[in-house]
Amino acid sequence: MTFKKISALGNFPAVQLCSILLMGLLFITIKLDGVSLDQTLWAEDGPIFISQARDYGLATLLIPYNGYYLLYPRLIAWLSCAFDLAATPKIFFVGWVFAFFSLIFTLFQKARQFTASYLEIAAVCLLAIALPHSCEVFFTLTNAQWMLGCSLTLLLLVPSNAPATTLEKIILGMACLTGPFTLVLVPLAIVQMSLLRDWPQRKNIYLWIAAGAILQISALVFSKRLSEGAMDKDLNHWGAALWHFFSFDASQPLILWVCATFWLVAVYGWGQQWHKLDLRNCNSPASISLLLCLAAALFFLAGLLAGKTAPQQLHPLGGGSRYFFIPYQLLLLSVWLVLLKQPRLKLLLMLAWSVLSYQGFTQLSRDDYHFQAYAQFAKQNPHVTLPINPQIEKATGWNIDFKRQLPDQIGASTHSFYLDTENVQLQQLKTFPGPFIAPTYFALNEQAAFILSSKQSCAQVQYLGFQAKIARYVGGWVDLSWSPTTEFSVQNTIRRYYPAGDVLVHFAFPAAGVRHLRFAPMSKKGPVQILEISIWCL
Repeated sequence: MTFKKISALGNFPAVQLCSILLMGLLFITIKLDGVSLDQTLWAEDGPIFISQARDYGLATLLIPYNGYYLLYPRLIAWLSCAFDLAATPKIFFVGWVFAFFSLIFTLFQKARQFTASYLEIAAVCLLAIALPHSCEVFFTLTNAQWMLGCSLTLLLLVPSNAPATTLEKIILGMACLTGPFTLVLVPLAIVQMSLLRDWPQRKNIYLWIAAGAILQISALVFSKRLSEGAMDKDLNHWGAALWHFFSFDASQPLILWVCATFWLVAVYGWGQQWHKLDLRNCNSPASISLLLCLAAALFFLAGLLAGKTAPQQLHPLGGGSRYFFIPYQLLLLSVWLVLLKQPRLKLLLMLAWSVLSYQGFTQLSRDDYHFQAYAQFAKQNPHVTLPINPQIEKATGWNIDFKRQLPDQIGASTHSFYLDTENVQLQQLKTFPGPFIAPTYFALNEQAAFILSSKQSCAQVQYLGFQAKIARYVGGWVDLSWSPTTEFSVQNTIRRYYPAGDVLVHFAFPAAGVRHLRFAPMSKKGPVQILEISIWCL
């Protein structure tokens, strides 16, 4: 039976395309683990991409961040401005999905050059994306660049005799203008070009990488990234980072034996092939394997330099796991290529990698900050900042705010009322005596809180907004819990960090059944003034 082929994606039969899509969607579903798409916004998604896109529009495409130009996330963020703010998490998620599937398609295309077994190709692609890794690069537009960077590396180092497809050209352009990957690939491109002497056939990809490298290095030179932080001089810390890489962050004895098996198979395979390596035949699996291994080493070295102040804190299953994503994928493909003609060792490789991936498989876990409630609040109150993951102990943390009003705020009708701050139930709080205009209290410990209720209510609304003007002498966390009763739970609690001084605190949450609030304005012992508390019906 003949299946229709889609030329934009290459010589892909429809049945294979459907299989790839189903495999990717199944992987996403399992790893997402039922987490709402509103919870997938992460770190730079908020203050860098969402806020700046809505404040500056298309001009954000020309704004570097942290030493690099980031075309792809900037472009998706700009496109999201055409839609309601409430739709932004879904649009960002779709943007990440496109980058994710571009990697899968690239992996599939390149694997097909070395084997005709569809089952083996699918297994390699699945193992490559289900590598030992936390969820840091998954489901967030901020880290979609790592998917594009890996795709770019494969497009460069695994040459194809077939003309570049439309999808490959799009991936090439986006990846070269997004992140630092071209800087790492330039030396490898020079080596490959000098060996293959394929400038006439592949000049487009070489020119794109050269242009991307020039652009990115110009942004890097004029940034503070190169001079920020002193390099850690403790060799034990650098040794710990290397151990984390080679052990795949394993700690159990059985998994360490599996890890050792993987490396023994890898070293044996490389030794069998590279001693007879003919660099003049750079299209051979052995030559490509060597380039992929070198690329893995260069990307990991670049990651170590990025974490130079505390390299021991880089973990494939913890903080900084993004720096292991590309090296591990290239490492797997490198070993697989040198074992193409050794089926038993190839099977052992896949089994070992499967065990390592299984022990390192993590599902997404994110706090729920009720983005939809905050989005509605921001439409009515121009002072609202929207919290996203992760919330950190820093006043300028990962929040979304705007320098100008949202279109919905212009002429928006609001319904709000003030809460009585004098006749409230106090928990671990004492009235602070003195000639103060506003009610002043002293928090006895970190459990200090007000139990609030109101005679007024918001009828038939979906969300509530909470605004408090407070003054305190120390910065710290502020908590708000809501409940139909005076019993409060962690699930119905939001925590945000605010600095010392006069601050405007905002919370937004579902309105269903809420009659009581627990407001904790201090996370430390000390005085606090309550200037005003109001409820907004959203």
